[in-house]
Amino acid sequence: WLIEFLKFWGMRMAGLPRFVKGGGDRKTYVLRPQNVTLETLRKVYRPFNAVMWSNTAVKMDVLAALRCADVFLEQWVAGQLDDVRFGQQPGDYISGLEMALYKDMGNASTVLNLADISIPQWITIETPSGAIAYRALLEEHRRVVTSLDEGRGDQYRLLQHYRDFVSGRILDPFFEFSAGYASLTMSRMERRQWAPRFSTDHLEVLIMSTDEQLSPILENRGFQNIATAIRRSTVIPQYFKAKGQRGPYGVRYGLGNELLRRAAYPEQFIRALGEFLHEYNRETAQIHERYKGNPPVRRAAVTTDDIHQVVGLIDRYGSETVANLLIAFGYAREARDREEQETEEASTLPT
Repeated sequence: WLIEFLKFWGMRMAGLPRFVKGGGDRKTYVLRPQNVTLETLRKVYRPFNAVMWSNTAVKMDVLAALRCADVFLEQWVAGQLDDVRFGQQPGDYISGLEMALYKDMGNASTVLNLADISIPQWITIETPSGAIAYRALLEEHRRVVTSLDEGRGDQYRLLQHYRDFVSGRILDPFFEFSAGYASLTMSRMERRQWAPRFSTDHLEVLIMSTDEQLSPILENRGFQNIATAIRRSTVIPQYFKAKGQRGPYGVRYGLGNELLRRAAYPEQFIRALGEFLHEYNRETAQIHERYKGNPPVRRAAVTTDDIHQVVGLIDRYGSETVANLLIAFGYAREARDREEQETEEASTLPT
């Protein structure tokens, strides 16, 4: 009876049973303490239980990890967690969630799968303002994940990639996710559907927190300029086109997929990137001349120095790493002040 009593009481302290949307299956999540007092666990569990809603199977796993980290940060900033110190991360106290999936068999349910889901391991809090910034990052990721439909095969695979990323500390699954999500974003914009995107500043924080060795790539001016060129050839003109605003520049569909197909071979990737940049500069110069030096939307040309810098990064870090980062940042949303400026410029375009 003692074991059964402890199970019952443990469910009231750390268990979250939920139905899976779309059927009779159930999942039970249990907070997995790492080094935490009972009082801190209680202060995290109660608000987490209140915001942990039912969803489809894979999406619910992902949202559980994101919401758990967010609630921990919320309580941390509010000063509710007395034993938590700065310079650490939520995973130092609650490492994640244990999960049991109960399959509905009609007259009964049976345990079909046992798994564990880590909460994001790239959140290290040094100051209260840093915790607030990470909460904004988590909310951005939550919007992206929420927009995905698990019933569609391609989006189901994206959710699986994201779950692998959020449960580990490697970027490869995130690169798989961002590449597929870039194509999905373009098709959604074409159909005028909701298409939330990651912001470049939050992407930089995430990648540098996960792998500090990549920071020289993100800080490289040539990399930034070429990522901007990709953005100004894809998501930005597509956004204006979806709003019915006719801009002077064309939309490069399939650019991300084309670059990633060549990424495994450095020479082919550099050639494909060079072809895109040649067309980008040609179109930029052509529009500049057509409007006699005063086009309705301006964009800077990519210089030979930018190209040389990125080729140097490819030699050092490999073409696949640079290609994945270019696509991730090229299809992301720029910082708010710059995006507002672009929207203001676009409002002057003829319709």
